[in-house]
Amino acid sequence: MFSPTVWYFNVKASASGLIYIAGIVALLWALSQFFIISKIPVQSGGGGSGESAGLISSGDDEATTKRLNEIYEAIYEGAESFLAAEYQVCFWFVLCFSVLIFVLVSWGTGWDLFRGLFTAVSFLLGAFTSMASGYLGMKVAVYSNVRTTVSAQKPGWTECFNTAFRAGAVMGKIIFANVLGSTNVIFASQHSNLNLQALLFAVWVC
Repeated sequence: MFSPTVWYFNVKASASGLIYIAGIVALLWALSQFFIISKIPVQSGGGGSGESAGLISSGDDEATTKRLNEIYEAIYEGAESFLAAEYQVCFWFVLCFSVLIFVLVSWGTGWDLFRGLFTAVSFLLGAFTSMASGYLGMKVAVYSNVRTTVSAQKPGWTECFNTAFRAGAVMGKIIFANVLGSTNVIFASQHSNLNLQALLFAVWVC
């Protein structure tokens, strides 16, 4: 006998499974692209001539390699310092704002503490997911920039374009996977007696 309840939960489980699978596939694809980028050595060499010349002339390869590493290390240290300072401020902002969200949502719903807590947790999940994506994106960008420069020394523009495109795609897929996972966690954790308006607001905040 057909049961609407059983059918609903089967469809819900199947949809959740597909969402998580899509997120995992996105992460695996991002890892594969990052692995391809990591195989490029930070070493100057080869430029060609005429139409086959690279976008950047090599000159003294040993001196260029040394200079590339110096610039890479300087940018890496600067990015680390920036992220540390930025995320220290972001952490306290997110923490304080989540408390504010909890109080305001609870107060606006007649002191429904569960709804306020659910909304605050959704905000925290979205905020820390965004911070994690930004951190990984910065690391991948710094890691890939020097390798894009090295690829620009090769004949034509194909190698450097592919390196830069792969680096951007890694960030995009990480965000895609994080958004899918965090949003689905919020939907999956909702209870049948939770007001739809509160749920949608929590997802929007996330």
